[in-house]
Amino acid sequence: HLLLLHAMDAIRNDARRGQSMGYFINVAAKSLTDTLFMSDFLEFVRSHRDLCRRVVFEFQYDDFMGITPAQQKIIDGLTHLGCFISIDNVSHLHINADAMAESGVNFLKFDAKKLVELCKSDEGTLQVSRMKSSIDRAGIQLIVEKIENNFALKELLDFEIDYGEGFLFGKPDVEVAYRRKRKVAA
Repeated sequence: HLLLLHAMDAIRNDARRGQSMGYFINVAAKSLTDTLFMSDFLEFVRSHRDLCRRVVFEFQYDDFMGITPAQQKIIDGLTHLGCFISIDNVSHLHINADAMAESGVNFLKFDAKKLVELCKSDEGTLQVSRMKSSIDRAGIQLIVEKIENNFALKELLDFEIDYGEGFLFGKPDVEVAYRRKRKVAA
């Protein structure tokens, strides 16, 4: 809970400095079971509604598929306020995109390696195309994660993926971890 509040505070501070970027915040579905905290959190989000368009709450696929009606109400509250929902680690292509969209899902994340492996057969390519068409019709955007080489990117571009993430696009840079260090003169 503290990490979630700290993340929202960091987003608010970035907004004050004029930085307008989106943030994906991984949330354990178990967090949604704490109704007292989530009620307070929804109130916090409501009072900082200007941040909502910058926040994507991300849940694991297996967790999301097992949410209770009470947990869905919290997700509904977040989406009603303007927050986005992403589902990570989607494990198969046979999903009910319309039901996910009705549940407030805006993004689905698939592993690049799994999709490239499927593309090795005509049947797999057809399945990926059908899945992409299905989520497009439902208004959900596809994020392919862990794109680590040009071959994977080339294979996936035929499916008109909406977003991609991975080392191919650049190393993560946490607090200047990869920047050249300057020597300080004594």
